[in-house]
Amino acid sequence: MRPSFAFSGSPLLILLALVVTTTAFVLPTCPQQQRSTFAQHSHIYSTRASHSLCRGRPLGSSTSPLSATTFMMDPEVEEALGNETDPPSYTETDRKHMRRALRLASYALGKTRPNPVVGCVIIDQNGKLVGEGFHPKAGEPHAEVFALREAGEKARGGTAYVTLEPCNHTGKTPPCVDALLAAGVKKVVAGMVDPFPLVGGKGLARLEEGGVEVVVGCEKEKCQELNRPFVHRVMHGTPLGFLPLTYRGHSFVRPSPDTVQLGDGGKALQMIDAVVVDFNVKGEGLQTVTTLEKAGLLQDEVVRVVLANDLAGLPSEWAKNKKKTVRKIVLTSNIEAQRAAVVGLEGRGVEVLEMPTDPLAVGKYLHDLDLLSALWLLCPEGAKAAVKAGVVQDLWIHVTLQEADELDGVDDPDFLGRQFGRPMKVAVMSCDAIGTKACLLSLTVDDEATL
Repeated sequence: MRPSFAFSGSPLLILLALVVTTTAFVLPTCPQQQRSTFAQHSHIYSTRASHSLCRGRPLGSSTSPLSATTFMMDPEVEEALGNETDPPSYTETDRKHMRRALRLASYALGKTRPNPVVGCVIIDQNGKLVGEGFHPKAGEPHAEVFALREAGEKARGGTAYVTLEPCNHTGKTPPCVDALLAAGVKKVVAGMVDPFPLVGGKGLARLEEGGVEVVVGCEKEKCQELNRPFVHRVMHGTPLGFLPLTYRGHSFVRPSPDTVQLGDGGKALQMIDAVVVDFNVKGEGLQTVTTLEKAGLLQDEVVRVVLANDLAGLPSEWAKNKKKTVRKIVLTSNIEAQRAAVVGLEGRGVEVLEMPTDPLAVGKYLHDLDLLSALWLLCPEGAKAAVKAGVVQDLWIHVTLQEADELDGVDDPDFLGRQFGRPMKVAVMSCDAIGTKACLLSLTVDDEATL
């Protein structure tokens, strides 16, 4: 029978919320002083490679990941912060200011790699909003700095609401902790602890040492959801992965461009840093990318990565790099026998690299490009390999209502877990909400379960 919208006894969760809630925040009006800065950085950031974010203790691996909201604070730092057992209470005013900071942070989704998105709001001693800001891109000032600049002397004795723990180390910019202490802020409310090993509670501890009242955890779940790609990359050494498929004729097939845009896929397209396509003779994956580009759904900053062994077969039209801001990379396991094709691709602005093209190797390569998240457009066999390798965390399965009448277990997490080699849990199944003839099943890899 057709999936029911009733909850009684049904295994299908018909929810309005989607798995990828990181983009659920309404984009705010950009603070005046940051508008020009943000506009300057809407191009691609083509850093070749970077230092690893996992120089500290990596918690888990790409084949045995932790959940995106699980990470450790340095035990000594935790003790220094008081090691409170009772969670602090927050007023509705606290939550309102933190939600504003979250909206500010969401303005830079897809722009900050490898950094997290962060928003900050400064409230003066009288409870008036006097400064706000967000982090626009790596190398630019952090959210706290923009907010403090706008607040000026009015920040003294005030409260800073920031979605992520302020940094206490010098990278491309000075420590935000120094700026907060110099401004005379008396209280800092942080949404979450920064999992990055160089921070990990140390920024909060230093603020306390400087006489600042520190509170952590206001709207914590929303803050963690917003930076899910950043947290995942720090924890596992690969970008957060999304993968769409279509279920047709009792088997999985490549998704159509329309399918990729549906439901969770439409949300994730706003935040991905890369799209990974395995090339076949029909060029199906590349056709999907082209369709998304023409629809304006792929930002120029999104790195296009193609896995191909037959370089001569790549369409010349795709290889033409019409926009210098769009980075195209071809990964292949054999360059030597295809030198002429390599020269042709490179002459059109496409980068060609010889390396293993298995999902885990590609995922680690994407990490080294400073990427936080990736959309994988793969054939069914490649999709299963990517899920099993741990580089995909969210799946979206599109099924027609006719097929849904005989689901054959496609809505059963155990069935799907056996198909993909990883435990699954159903997050959402919605029918008719995406069209009168289709259902969309959203799933996440269940890190806490076993097959």
